[in-house]
Amino acid sequence: MTAEVFSLAACLVAVLAATVAFVPRDATRRTRLATGAVAVTLALIPVGGWTLPRWLAGLGAVPSASSVALLAAFVWARVIGWDVLDARAWRTAWCFFGAAAVVLYPMALGLGRLDPYALGWGATWMLGVLWAISVGLVWRQNRFALVLAVAVLAFDLRLLESTNLWDYLIDPPLAAVSLSVLATAGVHRLRRWRTRTASDPGGEDPGIAARGSADGSWIAKAEGRNP
Repeated sequence: MTAEVFSLAACLVAVLAATVAFVPRDATRRTRLATGAVAVTLALIPVGGWTLPRWLAGLGAVPSASSVALLAAFVWARVIGWDVLDARAWRTAWCFFGAAAVVLYPMALGLGRLDPYALGWGATWMLGVLWAISVGLVWRQNRFALVLAVAVLAFDLRLLESTNLWDYLIDPPLAAVSLSVLATAGVHRLRRWRTRTASDPGGEDPGIAARGSADGSWIAKAEGRNP
């Protein structure tokens, strides 16, 4: 019963997140709240005897606990206007789940002899690793620790039908989004690097050159004197 309720709630959060994503960032709070209320109302209207979250849950499209935490944070930020997860936490999330996707899915599909997914059953060591990572994140004041805490708590309470820790930690849509975000960021970095290199063939950082020319230190070094 608990797993069914969580699955329906998770699917409802996913529907709400997909709806408020189209709300402009500069919209008024009243508009954002109204959009969220309309989305929840429409999602709870039965179609063919089932609501939309129940249809998604029936098709097995139940997000992981980590995805629910991220989607809930996204909805809260868009509707209420308060960021539960700051920019650093989101960057950490994309890196963490991108790395998890690279480790989990290729090997689970047969690439290599080790099957990481099988390690998710009776995953005492994985819980230890997540605990250590969470402690490090808390020490660094990184809010991504909240997401890992939600995933571990959901696993302890068995809020999903699965008993594998990986199913609480990551799911294919979250993996795809994380890898897409990382790939996009990598392309942007490469473009900025190429643009900077093209504008400065000598390779000198414009910021360093500007600072050096401001105090004359580079002139002193060129003449063999201490600045």
